[in-house]
Amino acid sequence: MIKSRPKYRPVRSFAVEDDGFFGEYYVPERISFPGKAMVVCSGSDGSFLLTQLTAERFCEAGMPVIALAYWNAPGTPGDLELIPVEYMLSACRWLQDRGLHAGVWGISMGGLYALLCGSLFPEIECVIAASPVHALFQAGSFTDGLHLAHQSPFSFQGQPLPYVKAENEKAVLKRIRRNLLLRREPDTLFYYDMLKLPHDKNADVKVENIHGPVLLISGGEDVMVPADWMCRAIMTRLEKNHFRYPHIHHDYAILSHCTCPHRPASCLLFKTERHHKARCRAAREQCWNDLLTFLHKYPWGQAPTQLREYSCNL
Repeated sequence: MIKSRPKYRPVRSFAVEDDGFFGEYYVPERISFPGKAMVVCSGSDGSFLLTQLTAERFCEAGMPVIALAYWNAPGTPGDLELIPVEYMLSACRWLQDRGLHAGVWGISMGGLYALLCGSLFPEIECVIAASPVHALFQAGSFTDGLHLAHQSPFSFQGQPLPYVKAENEKAVLKRIRRNLLLRREPDTLFYYDMLKLPHDKNADVKVENIHGPVLLISGGEDVMVPADWMCRAIMTRLEKNHFRYPHIHHDYAILSHCTCPHRPASCLLFKTERHHKARCRAAREQCWNDLLTFLHKYPWGQAPTQLREYSCNL
């Protein structure tokens, strides 16, 4: 179960008004990845604690890391609307100014944010997206009761980015509540069917513009996001555009939406986590070990190397 607080203390805190982003910087006692650092962010839960705990795992592995809050934190939007992509850019430039190559890790909505920022900014040299979505969409929030945002989730240079809008908000919310009651878990897979229909292709993340290795992670029992399908769509797009950097997709058959390197209390919302606790825990640890292998095997900031790889861990 998730700990109440991380054991590492940040060596620096950041504020939007002073630094262009909200977050904390952690430095490990021993560096295992010379010249590298990671920026991590969580999803639509808006919990900075989850981000801090993920940062702790990177720190334990020997990598400096910034825990970034892109919403629901001082100076940032209070909902999933018009979140500036510049937060991530500012964090990565701060690392670059200290001679570090910047990679980004995000989960769920944060995975989308990581992919989007990686597609926009060459300062980002590695992208790890866990349980991601491959296109901008009308996001939902639980911070003030269940509702959908009424604007693009992200902005660039003060302008909303193209996104796919849900056609019937009341019907969507009703079905989410019904699934939660009848299935006893937050099944929202149906919501992403709109991305399979004809839509504004400008809402799709141009992942082929990422300037470095890409690692995609999905759980086979994810009922919140069809992450396996999303990741395969991203891989297909990369291949069609002759992406020259390593791009790898790992799918873990017995694992929920919680593909983070720790087990938050929210895992109990999912049937597979309640019924297969040990197998999910083992899959999460395998996921983390695979991530570290990826970071050691494919260094950032070097000449492009074409490699694609899929795996399904049973």
